[in-house]
Amino acid sequence: MRLKDHLEKLSYFYQVGKEGSIKEASSVLGITQPSLTKSIKILEDAVGSDLFVRLPRGVELTKQGRVLFEYCHQLFAGLEDLEARLLAPDDPMSGHLRVGTYDSIAIYFWPKFLRSFLHEFPNLDLELTTNRSHEIQSMVESGELDVGLIIEPQSTAQLDVMDLATDTFQLYAATKMASEQEAQLSAPLIYMPDALAGEKGRLEHMISAQGGDYGRAKHYGTSSLESAKELVINGIGVGLLPKMVAQDAVKKKRIKQIYPKGFPKSGIGKHRIGVVFAKHKKDSRIMKELFSRLKSHPW
Repeated sequence: MRLKDHLEKLSYFYQVGKEGSIKEASSVLGITQPSLTKSIKILEDAVGSDLFVRLPRGVELTKQGRVLFEYCHQLFAGLEDLEARLLAPDDPMSGHLRVGTYDSIAIYFWPKFLRSFLHEFPNLDLELTTNRSHEIQSMVESGELDVGLIIEPQSTAQLDVMDLATDTFQLYAATKMASEQEAQLSAPLIYMPDALAGEKGRLEHMISAQGGDYGRAKHYGTSSLESAKELVINGIGVGLLPKMVAQDAVKKKRIKQIYPKGFPKSGIGKHRIGVVFAKHKKDSRIMKELFSRLKSHPW
């Protein structure tokens, strides 16, 4: 086996793995499907095993394919980092950094943070990916990302965690509704079930007739916190939102926190926000600077 003789084919393999489809990958790469299929077959012969399972729609990585795919992540990320370093060889902060986060952080935190961070380190090439927190954690573990800023990061044998802040879910209503107690009491409850999976019992109580002043006969579940916030802003109901998600709309006086009898003043669904990263990368200059700025940034 001499993989170094097939570097171009590795890039083809990597693209097919990302797309999960020969057809889609050939379109991205600008080569014909037969040529791409032939290149993959040559690479499989060189490796000595199948790299993909052919499905009715697309392809799926085999066990050996996943191993090679993870190494390709590291290989091509290293090449991108090398390109950035060569463009600014005297700058220790030049390079390529792949960061993953979830949508709310991407909207409320990253724009302000990156404006100052990238201004200070202009030769740093940053790639930002958004997804659910558990997906970002998996991408860091597989080597697709260098660092993840997520909810409830988990340390493993390969990964370290640095906690940055905590947040809780509070009840909010549109500003006009917040001054009308009767309207509050009759309004549906809006929330994101996935984000409050650990509060199932309390949620069941809240949407029952026994929920007291914060009990709701009707409730609407959403698939994102942004959707929940927009419904609250438009007066559709009262919403359970993290304080960090709600704070911008509160400052603009579009929504207001409410305090119905019986609802915990400390909120519910307390959760950690932090970064997860590969242990072997934590001592790099870029990562140290990133962690330092994240810790000192106001939350």
